Amino acid sequence: ASPSSSPTESPTESPTESPTESPTASPSSSPTESPTESPTESPTESPTASPSSSPTESPTEVPTEAPTAAPTHAPTESPLNRSASFTCNSSTPPLQVIGVAGGYEVKMLDVLNGTYTDYWTLPFSLPASPYTKMNAVGINPIDSIAYGIARSGGLPYLVRFGPDVKNASEMWMEYVLKAPSWSFAGTTDTHGNFHILDQAESPALYTFEDIHQLTGYPTTGAALLTDYSAMVPSYTYPVSYTHLTLPTKRIV
Repeated sequence: ASPSSSPTESPTESPTESPTESPTASPSSSPTESPTESPTESPTESPTASPSSSPTESPTEVPTEAPTAAPTHAPTESPLNRSASFTCNSSTPPLQVIGVAGGYEVKMLDVLNGTYTDYWTLPFSLPASPYTKMNAVGINPIDSIAYGIARSGGLPYLVRFGPDVKNASEMWMEYVLKAPSWSFAGTTDTHGNFHILDQAESPALYTFEDIHQLTGYPTTGAALLTDYSAMVPSYTYPVSYTHLTLPTKRIV
């Protein structure tokens, strides 16, 4: 037989009796996803996408721009609310936060003889972001934890502090929110809302609701730290304290 007009897919054991009806299709420009039963009539429009570096959760219509992040080796840490509650009863003496060299101390006052007993020590280096000043401290009746306004990096923050729940022999302090103002006066109401007074030329009252539900962080730069720095006051006083003369009464 005469030779075929184009090579056969594989060598024949013996020459064909006549040429094939038409030449076989040209090969595609790139391999197909899986072998075709027969050659394609023409090359594909463009090469197929390169495979991703790792399997996707479900097939995507097109390849991802970049590989997805690899899973972590262990679960991430839970929110850092690590300050233990303060044990208080009917016989607990008055408490006062007093500035000392290198930080502050929480002291118990014996009202009968006027002496103090050290209770907690709060060095400036206690949190990961050190603080430089503290005031407006009070205990929240909802969670029985101490809160106060602390200054770090020149800015005011609401902090939560007490014994570390992971190590009761150590103290812990965490930043709860960025405050709109520094304050010398603060208190927590029965609903767990913290109120501070901004003693500026135009005094203003600020209220932080449900502070026991806010997550605390050891640094002021935490991305998820609650930001109330631009909060609108809940009340603004019509006059400045500098224009007021308050009556005083001597207690005998």
